[in-house]
Amino acid sequence: MEVYKRKRNRPTASALRAHTQQIQGETGGSNDDNNPQMEDVVAHENIETPPLQADASHSTDVPEETSFLYGPRILDVIPNFSHHIACRISKGNERESIRMHSHGSKLLEWKIPVTATRFRALIDRSGLSVLASCTFAHCDRWLKSALLERWYLDTNTLHFRFGEMTVTLDDVSSLLHIPIEGHAVVAHRLTTTTTIALLSDALGGSIDEAVSTLEGGTGHTVKLEWLRVQFSGVDDSCSQEQIVSCARAYLLYLLGCTLFVGKSGTRVHAHYLHMFMDIDSVRDYAWGAAALCHLYLQLGDATKDDTRQVAGYLTLLEAWAYEHFPRVRPIRCPSIVRYYEDSPRASRWIDRDIPGGGVDLGRATRLIFDTMSSQEVVWEPYRDARHFHPFHDISFFTGCIPFINVVEPYGPERVLHQFGRVQIIPPIPLSHNSRRESIRRGKRKADVIHVQTWDRWRSHLLDDTLRSVPVGMDGIDCIDGFMEWYVPRTHLYVHPVQFPDAVPLPQPRPWGVANIQAYDRLQQAAQEVYDIGHDVVGRGSGYYMDSGVNDLVDQFERITRILNDTGLLHLV
Repeated sequence: MEVYKRKRNRPTASALRAHTQQIQGETGGSNDDNNPQMEDVVAHENIETPPLQADASHSTDVPEETSFLYGPRILDVIPNFSHHIACRISKGNERESIRMHSHGSKLLEWKIPVTATRFRALIDRSGLSVLASCTFAHCDRWLKSALLERWYLDTNTLHFRFGEMTVTLDDVSSLLHIPIEGHAVVAHRLTTTTTIALLSDALGGSIDEAVSTLEGGTGHTVKLEWLRVQFSGVDDSCSQEQIVSCARAYLLYLLGCTLFVGKSGTRVHAHYLHMFMDIDSVRDYAWGAAALCHLYLQLGDATKDDTRQVAGYLTLLEAWAYEHFPRVRPIRCPSIVRYYEDSPRASRWIDRDIPGGGVDLGRATRLIFDTMSSQEVVWEPYRDARHFHPFHDISFFTGCIPFINVVEPYGPERVLHQFGRVQIIPPIPLSHNSRRESIRRGKRKADVIHVQTWDRWRSHLLDDTLRSVPVGMDGIDCIDGFMEWYVPRTHLYVHPVQFPDAVPLPQPRPWGVANIQAYDRLQQAAQEVYDIGHDVVGRGSGYYMDSGVNDLVDQFERITRILNDTGLLHLV
């Protein structure tokens, strides 16, 4: 595993002094060492930067200043911070455990017979069958809870001390191997009558059955359990019409358990059936982009201080975190997860269901992100595997991604360092209220524009100026002045450090190994244990068996030494 180390272009000492004096004037503090917002954020040195200017469209108006303690001083980037969960936590008020809607385990309940070869062929032709093999059955709730505390719906990005990061279209394509190009996933407005007709046409059965399916639901949704009970068990002895109907039902079930998990926890919207009428055209839709839009929407809603649940495809967020943040990765065990390079990257991680732990484990995870530096981030995890996970130009699309009746802004210009490029000062984000408008075709002129813009995405890619320049050998990955602009506009630390007595600062518990070098050594030792064990089983008894056992003992002693050296033996 390689972590690409980069230097950060820090603000000048004068900028630090001015910002620190502003905080001290409001809080009565006088000691720079007591200001956690600025600690380790600014270095008193000037670093030569590439000849690149910030975006000319950036506002030059004097932005609104605020009085948030340790929070953003300027509210032109995250104006809704007062209602954000991080603001509540900074006042010493922890949020109760948030419910994570994740239906990966439900996929295992739909048993596909070995004899259903024609059914399997239809699912494979849809381009979505891969979701069944790379979706996590369990949810690492504390990891995602800590990420939610850093997500901002105004920018659709995570805010860290060193800059913004987000799940991009390139991440979706590499992690899931589903289409990110194609038709927008939008649908005509459904009525009860049209929904009943759609269910009858797509899944077969009588009108009465379709009516009973919709009873007890909100909107035009069907129960996941009903789909499984009614349409599982198909095999090659069934007629082609039955097999096609069952394939549509399974795809609807698959989407309801993965890409478009809703907060109901038990239902899925019927409008996707419009896109399943021709199985061969299913792969012509940009399902990956739609899933990203839905995830952005759900994460944004979950950051509000009064929200108690989150939906969306949380496997995508969790796998993305594993790829970029080695400190929160589970240890990969080759004997459990045998990963092939041409498989979706999400399938190389084993999911974790961490019981108990409560608030303490959540705080420990939060502290990992509070103390994480840019040198601990894997900025381009797929760079050396582009043969299997190619980069698509649409990842540089800038604008709004349409999905059903909402649009969500997608801004790669905010996270250029994830594309190996020098970060510039991004434009002010689109306001939250102006983007939450319906995009149903034909309802309003503005609605159609969003879909047309997506259809013509090649005309809406970042231009050369906004795309910046590649990070050079000097490792500088942001322009001069970026950190001076960023620091007063974000919330660098989530843990309520101003309440040390009320909320004790926890010590981070490493999940796997926090020390990256030790993690590498353990990974190598675990791989050798697997290879030796596999070789011993293949050769059988005798000399090779004895030799293999000795080699295994050597590797286990090596692992023990690594754990001793890093002080982690007591955790085993």
